[in-house]
Amino acid sequence: MILFKFNLIRLVFGVIVFSLNLRAQSPSSDLNEKVISDMTSKIKTEVDSNFVYKFKQTKFVPPKGKTLLIMGQTTERVIEYNEVFLNSKPPAGWSAYWGVTEFRGIEETHKNETGSSQNHQMIVDQFPNAVIHSAMWMVGKWDIVNKVYDGQYDDVLKKYAKWLKSVNRPIYLRIGYKFDGIHNELNPYDYLKAYT
Repeated sequence: MILFKFNLIRLVFGVIVFSLNLRAQSPSSDLNEKVISDMTSKIKTEVDSNFVYKFKQTKFVPPKGKTLLIMGQTTERVIEYNEVFLNSKPPAGWSAYWGVTEFRGIEETHKNETGSSQNHQMIVDQFPNAVIHSAMWMVGKWDIVNKVYDGQYDDVLKKYAKWLKSVNRPIYLRIGYKFDGIHNELNPYDYLKAYT
């Protein structure tokens, strides 16, 4: 279910980015609006029962038949989305990323080498009714997963947990996002071991 939702989020995000580009090129074009409408009508929200886990009593799961639209994933994209959809209802939540190796992009803005920024606290401050999708980077490269297992990042995790408790907000923590992507070089056994 979670994998389905994140794939749906990526699809919706792609549609919105595409629509932002179209609107930027020609904001009054009926053709652009038709293309956007056609694309969004193709988004499927049915859930394959093979991917549904038994989590009926889990906190913060949307009611049956409902999903959450969570947008992101950088501070710049959050600002851009709100500028373009100024008069629209805001999404249910926002995405932000951070790395298990250091406590950056949580309480204040962190700009990475690509020039994009992360700031969890900005989402908390600016969107009081939004959930947060917090994606924690944890890869096999540089032996990060085994260092998590050995406790080398416990101080970072404790700081994050303290912050998480302080915001009094539903947070979907995505541990080791894209863990099954070859580019992350994660051994499945090491990944599971990091949870112990």
